[in-house]
Amino acid sequence: MEFDLRFFANLFNVTGIGIVMLVSLLVGTSYSHRFFQAWKYAYLCNFGLISLELFAPALGRPFALTVFEAAIIASSAWLFTQTGRLMKARPLPLWTYGVTCAGFAGWAAAMLMLGQPFAMVAAPPLLCLTIAYFYLGGMLVARSIRRANERYLAFGWFVILNGLLPISFPVLEPTPYFWAGYWAAGVTHLLVGIGMIVTLLETSKREIQLKNDELRQLDRMKDEFVSTVTHELRTPLTAIKGATWILDQEPLSAQQSQMVRMVASHTDRLTRLIGDVLDYSKLEAGHMRFTLAAGDLRHLVQDAVAGYAPIFAARGLTWRLELATEPMPAMFDADKLTQVIVNLLANALKFTPEGGTVTFRTVREADQVRFEVSDTGPGLPPEELARVFTHFYQVNGGNARPAKGSGLGLAICRAIVEEGHLGRIWAESEPGEGSTFYVSLPVIPAIAPVVGV
Repeated sequence: MEFDLRFFANLFNVTGIGIVMLVSLLVGTSYSHRFFQAWKYAYLCNFGLISLELFAPALGRPFALTVFEAAIIASSAWLFTQTGRLMKARPLPLWTYGVTCAGFAGWAAAMLMLGQPFAMVAAPPLLCLTIAYFYLGGMLVARSIRRANERYLAFGWFVILNGLLPISFPVLEPTPYFWAGYWAAGVTHLLVGIGMIVTLLETSKREIQLKNDELRQLDRMKDEFVSTVTHELRTPLTAIKGATWILDQEPLSAQQSQMVRMVASHTDRLTRLIGDVLDYSKLEAGHMRFTLAAGDLRHLVQDAVAGYAPIFAARGLTWRLELATEPMPAMFDADKLTQVIVNLLANALKFTPEGGTVTFRTVREADQVRFEVSDTGPGLPPEELARVFTHFYQVNGGNARPAKGSGLGLAICRAIVEEGHLGRIWAESEPGEGSTFYVSLPVIPAIAPVVGV
């Protein structure tokens, strides 16, 4: 083989196509579009064709190799055409690929058997490849004009320029300066490859923006729906609750009183569920507002847990309240933090079997104030402990009272503590040994007077 300038120039061309192909494969793993898949395969065919051209002349262009080259050229032409068709969402039927390859392979075989030179054999498939380049380039130029996008315009003309290369070689007989065409081919292949990758990224960016806009619209619709539904549900529930209270004041039979209390209980449960859904919707949308003020956490706890002792006693549970003796100054939204306390106590009440103990404890540390809710319930296995603060997750009640609720309570608590108070909430548990939920808030410098002291 004669390693002349033509060989090295062609080697540069192969290298340029190979770089484009490798970068396209890497980019395509993260950004996948049907038109880009066709494009990658087209460049793979080009890479195979030009690689064969490095050695085919020295091998004397055997019959099978020449027929194979014709099929590769036809494949490349069909794939470039398909790229343009997919950009317009009007793909060619797959059977046309088989017809194209078989037709040009048959042409090559017939011409070789008739003793025709390679230029005659390669001319029709290379002309088809040029037309495919012109079609794709012209479509990009037209798109550029419609969308006033200069990148598409430059890219389209480079694709058209690239389409002039197939009919330039190897059909024509080499001249002393024919190697320059291979250098030009390498450069244009690089430019066209970069243009297609930029097109892919811009298309992906535009689709992501459209999907984000659609998701934001759906999110707004969801918020409006939740707000409307919760409002519409609260109105009749308020009326039902008032009616049950009035009925409970009247002399009723034992069965009637039981039914009225059942209606009142379920009305309260529905009201809590609606409140949880509305609170979670506000947190998700970032509409939950927190009004923080300095205060002593002990006084908030005393107000929040007042009246719980009789409830626990009625359920056959022991209630313990252990308050720190020293002040616990912190910044908190009293209403929201009370909601957290009530939710944790409700969970302890729900999962602690009769005869068990629920302990509420406050602790003052150097830079944190903390309260803890401990129970002697069935506890949580590690796989459930890691998920209790996720939304819509329901803990299995085991042998305790069955778990009922929206599955949002602890998720709301977590958002209130971590997002609204920059604190931390977590749980520790062992199966069969109960659970402890912790809420920790930053200590604020001592101030006088502290609200609530």
